[in-house]
Parts: sequence; C-alpha cells; structure tokens
Amino acid sequence: MKITIDRGDGTSFVGVSEGTITQEGTGTNAFVICPALGWAMVAGNAAQAKTGTVAATTAGSKVLLQTFPSTPTNRNTMTRVLLVEASGGGTVAALDNSDQAPLSAGQYVDVINSNPVQIGTPQTYVASSLPETATALSDAEAALEAED
Repeated sequence: MKITIDRGDGTSFVGVSEGTITQEGTGTNAFVICPALGWAMVAGNAAQAKTGTVAATTAGSKVLLQTFPSTPTNRNTMTRVLLVEASGGGTVAALDNSDQAPLSAGQYVDVINSNPVQIGTPQTYVASSLPETATALSDAEAALEAED
C-alpha cells in the first residue's frame, strides 16, 4: 500500500507498507500510522510515522519501521526503527513521553513494546547482521519506486 501525505506547506512525504497504513492528522501534524506487524517506510520532507507505542520524526529523510511478533521467550512485540537516509537527524519517542532516542543516518534502535516502552541505544545498521531487516528494506525500497 502507498499513500502520500500533503503537509499543507508545499511539501509532502510518502508512506509504503506491506500491510494497511493510514494517515493521522493533517498538515505538519500528519503521521503515517504503521501496521501492527510487518514493515512500513516513510520518505520525504519531515516524514513522520507512528506505531502503537512510538513515533519517528525526521527532517527530510527515509525511515523504515519493522515490527516483529512476540515469541515464547519475549511476550512483547519489538519494533526496529532504521533511519535509512537523512538531511538532518531523527528522533524515536515513546507516545507516552517516557523515553526517546536520537538517530543519525545509518542508525537503528530496537523498541520493546511494553509498558513502559523500552527504547534501545542507537546502533549502526549492518545489513549482513540483520538479514530480516535487509529484506524488509529491499521490499520497502521497491514499493517506493513502484507506480501508484
């Protein structure tokens, strides 16, 4: 699925996902709402996205959000937020304002979707170390390039 968010100031950003995504808010307060599981990517000027627990905000960037299901050893879902490209930095923040982490291009954080949310330390993305994210990133890039 692909949607374009008009920020109302002459700029816009695009959201793509392997599942259903929606828009929340309008203008400069607009966010792409990501699916509960799977991947979503936002790209463009001041791209913004939310999951059920965190928001990713950026300055002119491309961000991948990937939510993994819970497992028998980890009862909470986990969301990986990867700042793929950036003309500035980005921030991942808990929706309840309990935690946040800055991101630079090429960094990711893992977020445990618990109560309270636990945002990890930013780390450098290495595709060979995270093959499940490399696959999602490839799929998301292809979806961005696809015609509407």
